[in-house]
Amino acid sequence: MRTLLRFSFAMLIAIALFSCSKDDGDSTPSATEGQLTAEINGSNTTFQVYATKVVTEEDGTVIYIFGTSTDGQKSFALWVLANSVTARTYPIPSYSEGYEYDTQTGYGMGMYWEGTAQTVDEEWVSFEIEGSSGSITITDISNTNVKGTFDLTMVNLGNQTSTMDFNGSFNANFLTY
Repeated sequence: MRTLLRFSFAMLIAIALFSCSKDDGDSTPSATEGQLTAEINGSNTTFQVYATKVVTEEDGTVIYIFGTSTDGQKSFALWVLANSVTARTYPIPSYSEGYEYDTQTGYGMGMYWEGTAQTVDEEWVSFEIEGSSGSITITDISNTNVKGTFDLTMVNLGNQTSTMDFNGSFNANFLTY
């Protein structure tokens, strides 16, 4: 009987030790279908999103993901442009005067703004302005849905010096026409 108790006690300790998961430090907010979730200024905001896919001869493929917060006071947009958009990471180009975007290798862009459609109070962008950086990663793409994550540093369009970090995930269904 003592042997059985010792064995049971040892098993409980082993289960407790090996069932604990290590915190990998990933604090990326998780989005469910039809959502984009972003950490903005330390707090998570959820946006209802949709995606469109446009293929042009000149620019290749453009994936556009757009969302609005449930209160209608915040909006978020992501673009991925490449000759062929697939599941991989797209860098946010470090912009400087005269920079030419490279659709051969592909790139991403982001935009966030606060206010209503009639009145924009603050606008943050990661394109055509110095100081922006980061990446957009598409983890899964199909004919109906696109999923992924983003980690962006955007610049305030008003003063063009303040920066803000944005990270999160998206799970957007493509609009059908």
